[in-house]
Formats: sequence, C-alpha cells, structure tokens
Amino acid sequence: MGEIHPQVKAAREKSLASDHLGALEILERALSSESGCPELLAERGLLLTLLQREDEALECLLAAPTAPEAGQLAQVLRNYFFCRALMATKLGFDDALGRELQGRLDAEFPGTPTPQTGIRLSACLIVKNESKHLVRCLKSIAGKVDEIVVVDTGSTDDTVEIAREFGAVVGFFEWCDDFAAARNESLRLATGDWALWIDADETVDPGSWNAIQEGLMRPQFGGYYLDIVNYMDESGENACYIHAPVRLFRLLPETTFEGRIHEQIIPSLDRMGLPCASLKGAKIHHFGYRPSDMAEKRKAERAIRMLEREVRESPGDAFQWFNLANAYSVVQRHEDAIQAARKCIALLDPRNAYASLAYQILSCALTLSGRPAEALSVCEEARERGHFTVLNSFELTHALFRLRRFEEALEASDECMGMTWPEGLTGDFSILTYKRHTLRGQILCELGRLNEALSLLDHSLSLDPEFAIARFSKGIVLEKMGRTESALDLYESCFESPGIAQPALKAAARVCRSLGREADARSLSERAWYTDPDDLDSWSEWVSSLERDRNIDGLLKAYEAYAKLREPNTAILINWGRALQEAGEFEAALRCFVQAIQQSPGDSNAHFNAGDALYRIGSFPQATQFYESGLRLDPTNSEGWFMLGNAMGQIGVWQGAKLAYEQALRFDPNHEKALANLSVAVEELAAA
Repeated sequence: MGEIHPQVKAAREKSLASDHLGALEILERALSSESGCPELLAERGLLLTLLQREDEALECLLAAPTAPEAGQLAQVLRNYFFCRALMATKLGFDDALGRELQGRLDAEFPGTPTPQTGIRLSACLIVKNESKHLVRCLKSIAGKVDEIVVVDTGSTDDTVEIAREFGAVVGFFEWCDDFAAARNESLRLATGDWALWIDADETVDPGSWNAIQEGLMRPQFGGYYLDIVNYMDESGENACYIHAPVRLFRLLPETTFEGRIHEQIIPSLDRMGLPCASLKGAKIHHFGYRPSDMAEKRKAERAIRMLEREVRESPGDAFQWFNLANAYSVVQRHEDAIQAARKCIALLDPRNAYASLAYQILSCALTLSGRPAEALSVCEEARERGHFTVLNSFELTHALFRLRRFEEALEASDECMGMTWPEGLTGDFSILTYKRHTLRGQILCELGRLNEALSLLDHSLSLDPEFAIARFSKGIVLEKMGRTESALDLYESCFESPGIAQPALKAAARVCRSLGREADARSLSERAWYTDPDDLDSWSEWVSSLERDRNIDGLLKAYEAYAKLREPNTAILINWGRALQEAGEFEAALRCFVQAIQQSPGDSNAHFNAGDALYRIGSFPQATQFYESGLRLDPTNSEGWFMLGNAMGQIGVWQGAKLAYEQALRFDPNHEKALANLSVAVEELAAA
C-alpha cells in the first residue's frame, strides 16, 4: 500500500473529529494546485457522501476511476442510488435523474456488488402501562413506517391491546432494570433495514417524514441524530429542552443497545465503523418530562437509582456521570449534581456533544447552592476549553446577577443576547427564546431601568405566560413603579409555582402591609415561612404582626410550629416564654427560659426572665437566684436590681432589698418604683 497523500491524511483527521466541512476545505485547497490528483478527487468524493452531496461525489469518482479509494466510493454510491430507486418506487415517483446517474455509475464500474441493504423502516418501542400516551404516538407513525414493533415489559392496562389495534408486532420481555436489554428485544423482533427508536410518550413531528425518507436512502451512515424536543411544563410547549441522540439507525446483526439507563446505540455503530449524521428537518416531540408524568411514574427516583448503579459499576463512564448530574439537578439535589458534574467533566472527551451542558449543570448547581463565585470560574473554564455556548453565557450572567454585580451582569447579558443555538447543542432551548430575556429584565430592574425591564419581561410572558419567574419579576418592576395592586396580582399568581412561591408570598406580604392590609400580610408571612422554614425574615414578620395585634394565642401557635420544624434559638425561647407568661402558663414559660439559659448561659436576659417567671408563681427564693445570676452578667441593669429587691422583700430580707433598690436608683435615678419600694424597705428595717 502506497503512502497516503499528506492532505488526504489531514482531511481524514478533520473528518474523524466530525468537521467534514473543514476536511473538504483542506482537499479543495490541495486540488487547486493538484487539480487532477486521483487520490485527492476520490477522497473528496467520499467526503461529499458524508455531506449528503452524492451527485457531486459521482463526478469526483468518474474523474478518478484509478484512485486507490475508487472502489470504496463506487460501492457507497451504488448503495445510495439503489436505495434511492427503491424509495422512488415506494413513493410512486419517477426519478429520471437518479436513473441517469446510476446508469453513468454502472457504465464506468459495472462490477460493483449489488447492495445488501434496503429502505424498510421498523419503529421499535418498549412499553409498560402506556395507554395514556400510546395512541397519540402510534398515530404519528402509522402508515409512515413499514413495521411497528412493541415490546411490553409488564403492562396491566390495555397497552398491548392498543398496540395490536395498530397492527404492531407485539413481544414480551420480563423487566430486569435494564433498558438496553429490553430495547434489544425490540430490535430482535424487527425485520426492517432501519430502526426508528421511539417511546410511547413521544410523537414524530409530521414535517419530519421527507427528511427521514432522505435518510433511509443513505446506508453510508450507521444512524442519524434527531432533535428530541422535551416539554417541561404542563400548560404549553414553550419550556423545552433539546437533545439530539441517534434515533434512526441501520438494523444490522451487530446493532445493539448498551447501558441499563440512558441506553445508547452509537457504540455498536462505532465498532462497525459506521458514521452518524444529523438529520435536519426531523424531530421528535417528548412529553414524558412534564411534571405530572414524572410524578406519576416516579421517573426521577428510578433514573437516579439506576444511574447510581451504572457509575458504581463503570466509574470511568463520563456519559453516565453526565446523566446522573442532570438527574440530580432535576430534583434540585444541587450538591450531588455538583459532585457528579465534576466527575463527568474530569472524564470528558472534548468532542462530546454534551460538554457545554455538563459545564452548565455544574455552574447552575453552584449558583443555586449559594456559590455563584465558583460558578463564574466554571463558566470561564468552559470558555477556555472551547465549550462556551449560549447555555454557559446565560449561567455566567446568572452568577453575576446573584453576586449583585449588576453592571457586569448587564455586559455578560449583552454577549448572551447575541448568541445563537449551534447545531447539535443539547440543553434548555427556552434559554434562547425567552429565559435570557427574563434574566436581562431582572438585571435592568435592579439598575432602575424599569421600562426596559418591563418590555423584556412582557416578551418572555408573550412566549410562555405561565413562566413564574417572569411573572414574579414583572411584579417586582410594577411594585417599584408604584403599581402595587397589579404587582400583587402577579405575586398571587406565583403562589403555587415551585421555586418561586416563597419569594412571591414574601413580596405579596410586603405589598399588603404597604396597603394597610395587616391581617393579609400576617397570613402571607406565615405561609412564606411554612414554605421555607429557614427564612427567618418571614418568621419575624409573622410574629411581629401577632405581637402588634396582641394575639397571644396566635403567638403560641407560631412558636409551637417553629419548634416542630427547627431548634428554637435563645431569642425565640425568651420571646416564647414571655408569650406563655402573658397567657398565664408560668411553668411552661419557665421551661423556655431555663432552656434558653442552658443554650446561652451568658445571656442575662434569659436569667432575668426566668426570675420573673418564678416570681409570678411565688417561688421567691429561686427567683432571687436567677436575678443575682443575671446581674452578675449585667451589673448595671436597673430593672434587674429592682426585681431582686422585690424578691428579697417577699422573703423578708429587707436589708438585701434595700441594697438592691439603691443599686437600681444608682443606675436609673428616675426609677419611681424603686424609689417607692426603697421607702418601704427602710420602714420595714426601722420597724424591726
């Protein structure tokens, strides 16, 4: 075998990195100086078949019939024209140009073997209790595919009957916590030349079939990446996450799925040396990530359990670490997502399509767990490594916003707003369509540019009226504009929205308070605290409102609720004890004060309040002990000295009482009660 032309070698390296256009540029530059070089022409022809430009590839072949790769190129083109003819016959289309091109190929290369391939398409599904979705799915493919194969893994509803009504080949498989094994059973039953992998909660977009038919004519590819549009909300189709796995692929004996969860077909295609291409114009809609479906099937918990097993058994699998990080992120287990995303990034092949998203998951989890400065570093690392897309730009802006670096956040937003969605990017597509507009609106609001902020938020809500963050943020803008009633309406619309309900309740309480609706404000602060028991601001607003209203029963209910959810601190124990005293529950109050002393022995206030509780129940000797311990901590407290004098007077220690009253007057000469009681003590001592 002769030496490979250096430009052919360079082009192949580019092509292996999926940069076919870059490879073509290398060859065309080389041909500009070696226009008739057979090796370069044949290589260009092979490359053109990967770019789905077979007509041009044929011209290269005919110009270089003696090239070392001419036989390979002839076979690729023979396969294509054969399948093209089959498709024309199937569709009842007279493809005169195709016949002409095939005739030219056959005339020059008459010995090219007859292709061992075809265009029959089998749709392959695995199902369990999918009667809710299956009809919609099968309607989207019925009459378009040549065969439907449905493998049931244990349905107890009428899933199997529905499949049979659509003429499906039905198989059964005992579920073993292994998606790949179940899917391989569907491939075993399929008889087509190609397989379309689809799930029951998905549909093929009606506009996809022309692209799919084009794909079936090109067996030079092992499979095709299709955009999967995952809808993430119940109300519409705006909040969507896009990824592009191989879903249409050659059905060969060696074609098998791998991976118990987030199973993949690509490894088996790679082993056969079959490249994959993007199938532009084709997409699948996926509805199974909507919250109701996720909850109904407990998908998140199952996915995490299976993925944790995968990474235990294959700790070097970057893809499964990525999937695990994503699964943790969905259920807001941010610390776990951080650890899994870091593992993924450490193992990443730079060419992986999900690299940008892995960095986004990590930076987002860091920001949401209160570490936005670390998130900034992750975003910059993504930039340095060539994985910086609109996803990472959005997270960079978000981190700066959380750090309250609003001018810098606005600059970052400028970059983000100018970015597009590159082909093959996996991630949240709504970042491009309206979430980046919402974030920019939030930044402008903080900078006081309220009209601009309002315009951006209205844009977001025009695309997704149910996007709670945009509704809440618009409420903030309107509140700052003085349009409080309109702001309140928006806040109220967010009360049931996960993640935004608590700040919406707080904001609504603030507005109600400004409007003089104290009872409503108090109720909203209570709800805000129950939504997030770590929010002590809402707790304080609730309790302060009860105190202003002298609502002792409400206060006691509030303190009891607090104690059920978290450990009361010293200040709360003291205030709880005071409320109990006002309710006449002195012994319960004393327990609060004693607990406060045990928690904070150096808090003089706790000692004085314990003394007061004992005084109220007539335990004067014990009361003196707590007053004395409090005064050791706060010796200038005039009220403490006064109460010590009272307790001593109650047990007849008038000399001590006299000294205590004198100390009270020393630190507060205007203490009228101390002055009056001092006179009593002096009289008692004189009488004795």
